[in-house]
Amino acid sequence: MPEENVWLDAYRADGTLHHSTRILGGAVDNPRNELIFLYIGKAVCSWARFERHLNEFLLMLNQKATTQSDEDNLFQEYHPTQFGSRVDMLERYFDRHPVLALFKERVAVIVDAARFLGELRNTVSHAVLTSVSEEEDRITFSSLRSYRPRRFETQDHNARFAGIRDLSDQINMLNRKLAEVSTEVLTPAIISQLQGVESPPWTAGLST
Repeated sequence: MPEENVWLDAYRADGTLHHSTRILGGAVDNPRNELIFLYIGKAVCSWARFERHLNEFLLMLNQKATTQSDEDNLFQEYHPTQFGSRVDMLERYFDRHPVLALFKERVAVIVDAARFLGELRNTVSHAVLTSVSEEEDRITFSSLRSYRPRRFETQDHNARFAGIRDLSDQINMLNRKLAEVSTEVLTPAIISQLQGVESPPWTAGLST
């Protein structure tokens, strides 16, 4: 089988061509794009650290935070598995728990940035790099989405070089903002307030 420009054709039920996907060759196999691969790899690594940080922070909050009435109870028996649901959980805790009200505005900034960067991270991690044009300052990714039984569509996502280059730095900045909040919250004083006791049975925090 040739190593370049191998395409997979997808046909509609009536036999007409729906789209073609390059499965060998193209931008992914082009050595000129190695710098783009470096940017994407750094972004993916930065995101993995941020998401692990967020996940552990939420696990601790979900175990320790209690409220006075059942109808205000924020505890989730099953920890969310999707990133969007985890961000929703973070927002809900800081919106509704009185002890965490002090951090609400800072967390709102984190939530907005996480949702925005999450979309771009999802593109560079799960969509296929299809073309790189330095002349047009455009990097194109292609995704495939199933939106109802036996129906799917392809979608192109365009980004500028600077957007991909700076993605890792933006994620790291977001992670630092979360660290400023998580290390302030996970202290004996705040934990004791979250639990509604005078002194916590354990201490938590991020070592430096």
